[in-house]
Parts: sequence; C-alpha cells; structure tokens
Amino acid sequence: AATQAEDNIVGDLMVGLTTLDAGARPIPGMAERWTTSKDGLTWTFTLRKAQWSDGVPVTADDFDFAFRRLLNPKTASRNAANLWIIRNAQGFSSGKLPQTALGIAVPKPTTLILTLEHPAPYLPELLAHVSASPLPRHAMAKSGAGWLRPGAYVSNGPYRLTGWPPNDRITLTKNPRFFDAAHVAIDTVEYFPTNDADAALRRFRAGELDLQSPAPLAQIGWLRANLAPALKITPSLAVAYLAINLSSPKLQDVRVRRALNLAIDREAITQKILKLGEPPAYGIVPPGTAGYAGGVSFDFRKLPFAARLAKAQKLMRDAGYGPANRLALAYATTTSPDNRRLAAAADHRFAAGIAAAPGELGHPCHSPCCGPHRLPDCRPTARYQRLCPVHPQQRGGDRIDVLFPLPLALECAGAESLDRGDSLVVDPIPSRLDGRPGLWILSLY
Repeated sequence: AATQAEDNIVGDLMVGLTTLDAGARPIPGMAERWTTSKDGLTWTFTLRKAQWSDGVPVTADDFDFAFRRLLNPKTASRNAANLWIIRNAQGFSSGKLPQTALGIAVPKPTTLILTLEHPAPYLPELLAHVSASPLPRHAMAKSGAGWLRPGAYVSNGPYRLTGWPPNDRITLTKNPRFFDAAHVAIDTVEYFPTNDADAALRRFRAGELDLQSPAPLAQIGWLRANLAPALKITPSLAVAYLAINLSSPKLQDVRVRRALNLAIDREAITQKILKLGEPPAYGIVPPGTAGYAGGVSFDFRKLPFAARLAKAQKLMRDAGYGPANRLALAYATTTSPDNRRLAAAADHRFAAGIAAAPGELGHPCHSPCCGPHRLPDCRPTARYQRLCPVHPQQRGGDRIDVLFPLPLALECAGAESLDRGDSLVVDPIPSRLDGRPGLWILSLY
C-alpha cells in the first residue's frame, strides 16, 4: 500500500499481530497475547485460533513468511524499514546479511518470537501497520501473480475482496470466517477511487457515496455552513512537505535550500488555503505522535514571517543570485485541484517572497504530474530540478525514525514514483544519509 486510501482497504482485508482500537491504541489482533523479556529485546506472540477466508488456519509461519518477504531486498518494499527494529533486519534488507540471521523464530504454529535490535516499547503500534500483515503463502503458491485478484485473494480480516472492475470500484464483503465477525456491522463496503474531490463531493450530495475523504479544500467554508452535521474533521498523524531534488547543482547550495524553507508561509497555507485547522509544520514528526512530545523543529520557528523573508533574501544574495542572475526552478505536482492550489501558493511565495526587490528567483515552472502509473519524468534525477509535494500518512518507522533526527538537511534515497496521481513516494534508506545527493525536506503542515 502506498497511499492512505490503499492502507484503509488493506486494513479492511487484513489483521496483523496487533490492531488498533477506536482511540488508535494497540490491542490484540491475530496475537491474543504477548510477553516481553526483562531486557525488552525478545517478544513472544501467541496466536489465537483463526482462519483465512478460505478456511485454512492462520499460523505463525504466515507472519514469518510475510516479514521475510517484506524485508527481502528482491522485494524492494518501501515499507521494509518498518521492521528494521528486528535484529539484523536492516542488514538483510541491504543484502549484507543472510536471511538466517533475522531475529524471527517459529517454535510452533501458534508462537512467533521476535528478537529486536534494541528495546522498543512501541512495537505493538508498529505491528498494527498494514505492512506487518500476514500473507497466505498457500494461496500465493496456488495462484501465482494472480493471487491479488477477486476469487483468488485470501484475507484474514473482517472483509473479503469480491470485486475489482478496472477504473470503477473495489468491493469488499463481510468475511464470515473472521474471528470477530459477530461484531462486523457492515456487510458490504465499496471504494470508488477518484483524484477529484470536488466530483466526489457532488456524488456525496447526490446520495451516491456514504463517505468521502478528503473533502475539497476550496469547499470547506461552504461545507461548514451547509453540511455541518456531515462534516467530520479529526486529527491525523500526517505531515505534508516539499521534497527538493539535491541532484540538481542549483539546489546543492544549502543557502538556496534554506532560503526556500524560510520563504514558505506555513501559517498562510494552513489558515487561508487548507482551512481545516492543521497546525503549521516546523518538523517532520506530526503532533500527537505517541512517546514523542514536542520534538525537534526548524530554528526559525519563532521568527516573524517578515524577518524570515529578509533572511531568505540575504541568503540568496550570498549565494550569488540577483537581478542579473535569477534562479529558475520547476515545481512538479499532481493535477488534483487541492494540490494545484498549494502549488500556486508555493510558487507565488517563492517568486514574490524571496525575489521581492532583489529578483533572485525566477517564477518556478509549475509542472503537473498525473496518471495511474509511475511517472519516470517526475523522478528527481539530475535531469529535473523539481520541488515535489508529498503527503505521506504515518506509515511507521521509515518516515519517522529515519527523518526526524535531521530537521535541516534530510538526505535520503531518491523518489520511487508518483503513485496514482496522488503523491511522491519517498523511500528513505539510512545508508544514503551520507551527504550524497538525495532529497531535502521542507515540512508544510
């Protein structure tokens, strides 16, 4: 799963060792209980009696198979880092250690033992992520590459995959073999994918949809005034940021990157464009993250915006830019109306704010990226100097453990793709945190 919508669908189909309750607290999932050694390094999970949707028992071997597949460098999963907390998992993912070195053991079908690199009291939260779901090895062996299709897909969660017509909808129906099926109140769920939140809102108002997320930003005022009972705004562990391509010589100068960072009016974006109550972001870890109160933030957070712009203009002059030497950059985004509004705001601020009187920055070129497939022309290679909007939901340790210690110079592996016209997917790999060109992050909200 690469987007929050996909996480939601997989979360309806699969249940990991743990799951989350309505308050986002970890509770038993496939594991009915677990124990931890005194040193916090060894976790022993005892599985409940449960079945896959085809009646085959769910066992610890299904988790062992899934975890090893996720970590295998041949799989190249963007979520592999979620399990690097397991002993030698990072070494195996990087191809430096054999699979036999992994701290995963299955002494019997109902018991899974994980040995960790260091104590991690947040492990139950981490294992609730969809990437830590078990896999039906028997179904995958039977159907091969077609195991993901309706009729072949086998799940262990509250729903089964029963329909997936191309470019239409995804239909899930209640799984009668789910261990807690008695408490599943909705028999059928249909997901209708769309990149146009305005069009989805029209379908919602026409009664064609029961739930729509996200709501179109431009309609928030109207929704508050006319559909207040239906509008639900809740906190989310998410952060939106711009990823700057460090393979561009223009952007390898830290003064230029810092000037761009200073020029973003986060308060204006959250208060005048988004209008949902998002707090401006001055760090990569979102507020409310368990066990991480406060956190690091940019050192200019308390500066008035006018003072930030003055510093940004000076940095651009120090970097050699001025009326006779203007900096031109390309800003890549998707064609969704909300992302285009954000792009317009960023373009305007970079051009009008940094350049102001001195004229250091040419107006950034707005380049839309869209479509359901990967877009090679949007990868931040040496050919392109793009500032790409990224909207990752919290997906585990890959976004937080790797990124938050480096708030001013986050250099990580290159972008993988723009998936489904929605967001640039960043796959951070710590071995790339060595000063080589990668990405640099400007958090927004």
